[in-house]
Amino acid sequence: MTAMAHAPLPTDEETLLDYFLALDTPTGFRAELIEGEIVVTLPTDGTHEHCFSRVLSDPGFRCPPGRELPCPHGP
Repeated sequence: MTAMAHAPLPTDEETLLDYFLALDTPTGFRAELIEGEIVVTLPTDGTHEHCFSRVLSDPGFRCPPGRELPCPHGP
């Protein structure tokens, strides 16, 4: 007996797009259509946001010139 993790997706682009648009992903999950494949990713655990917050709160941090992001310590 053979088991498959998922049914093969059709190669027709319009049908693939219909499948993608009809997805009902759980809250927090993200579905993307990348190079003809549907990719569903888990929600983040907050680690990235925590690290970014620590960088921005560092008094020695300075934003690179020409960046459009607001920086708490100025340019």
